[in-house]
Amino acid sequence: MTGVIAWLRDRFGRAPPEPNDDEEEDGGRARLSRPYVSPGNSRRTRGISGPIEKFYVPTAVLRETQRFIEAHGAEETEAYVFWAGAVTDGEAYITTCVYPTANARHGGVKVPLRKMTEINLELRDRDQLVLAQVHSHPGVARHSPVDEEKAVSFHEGFVSIVVPDFGETPVYDLRDCGVYVYTATEGWRLLDDGEIEDQFVIEETVLEV
Repeated sequence: MTGVIAWLRDRFGRAPPEPNDDEEEDGGRARLSRPYVSPGNSRRTRGISGPIEKFYVPTAVLRETQRFIEAHGAEETEAYVFWAGAVTDGEAYITTCVYPTANARHGGVKVPLRKMTEINLELRDRDQLVLAQVHSHPGVARHSPVDEEKAVSFHEGFVSIVVPDFGETPVYDLRDCGVYVYTATEGWRLLDDGEIEDQFVIEETVLEV
């Protein structure tokens, strides 16, 4: 092994990173620390200049969202997930699932204000923004009055997705969920299938050729 590391150092100028104590176990999978920190001085400082008109969502984000919602659904509790990323010219590029520590029960879920502050600070370090909220319901995929009053954002084009049946109906096809968009003129509006197809692009994160 020492010979391999020496060859890599000679060939590429550096050796592969050694395992370290910063690795954390997350659901049986090792979660590595970031090798460097994003500058936090570009997308965040510009903010979102106008309405969000289109979302690009990788399938990896859908899979992680479904896994988290199903785990809570097995205990018959609702779950909350935030989708974070960046916006360019009215187009949102989702890159990250955020799993907040929440007060979850069968008929409701609440993210404490202090936790939202912590999330926003962490995302600032990563130069990202919360661009959508996803949560599960025990029954139909429709907003409740609390969902509309306590949303984490009221930016034009912000999306709130309700996953029905504690995730038994998967989030993979958003047309099976309740997808709401916030507008200044109408408040929260439920999108129909055609609008969902027009506003969301699902991008496969694995390509086999």
